[in-house]
Order: sequence, then C-alpha cells, then structure tokens
Amino acid sequence: LQEWGFDVVAIDNSQLSCDVAKERGVKKVVCADFEDFDEGGFDTIFLLMNGWGLGVTSKGTMTMLQKMAKMLNPGGKIIGDTSDIIYMRPKIKGQQKPPFDNNYYGQIRFDLQWNQHKTSFPWLYPAPDVLEELAKQLELDFEVIIEGDHYDYLVGITKPQ
Repeated sequence: LQEWGFDVVAIDNSQLSCDVAKERGVKKVVCADFEDFDEGGFDTIFLLMNGWGLGVTSKGTMTMLQKMAKMLNPGGKIIGDTSDIIYMRPKIKGQQKPPFDNNYYGQIRFDLQWNQHKTSFPWLYPAPDVLEELAKQLELDFEVIIEGDHYDYLVGITKPQ
C-alpha cells in the first residue's frame, strides 16, 4: 500500500515485528499495544490475521470497535477477517447460537510450547453476526465482503459520512 502512494501506519506490540517492518521499508512503524495508540484521521483500518481476536471478550471487542470508530474519518472503513468456529463445537452447531457474552463459544485460549518455552493467551473468533450487532449498536454500517469456504469471512465496518 505504501508503494502505491498510501500513507501507512503499522502498529504492533512486538519489537521484533516492528524491526522487521522497518527493515522492509515501512516508513511509519509504531511499536505499542493498540490500547495505547491514540492517533486518528484514518480512512482505512486493517485487522490482519483475525485481528478481531484482539478484543478477547465481548466487552473488549466492543471497546476496541468504539476506539477504532473514533480513529476513522467519516466514510472510513475497518476491514478484517474472522472465523465462526461453531463447527468446532458440535453440541452447539445446528442450535440457536448462544449470546455474545463472557461464555461465548468463540473465546479460546492458545497454549503454545517450543522446547522449554511456554506461553498461553486468550483469543476471540467473533462470528460475523456478532460483529454486525456490535456495529449496529454503534450506528456503523456492516457488510460481509467475502465469505470463504470454511466459516471464514472478510468483513467491513464503515463509519457513516
């Protein structure tokens, strides 16, 4: 995008990732947690690699969406991918979906290990209908841009003009 003439800001909380972005020529790299980033005036915000998961909980996702909406210019759009992992929950699949609360089926915990190094962190996979409902609550426009082959979606949330 930068090579096409767009003004790009890359945000990541990993110093290593920020260093790699700078080495690859990204002109503006902010190494910080999203919660600590307070710039605005954006036309587009991309959430890459299921970036919606940063919300971690229903309340956290609403807070994140509110913050991003404030960061957008009128007519600006948030674009991000997500997955509805209901297929992993056979007891729920085919039934009425449970509410988006602190027991939401899309909340998971990743446990990773490499040799003696272990880490664990929470993540969220909000279904598109959940994101649509949150967008409506904030009077934002919602669309599924494209639906993948296996419960995966690219969604857009637009701030009205």
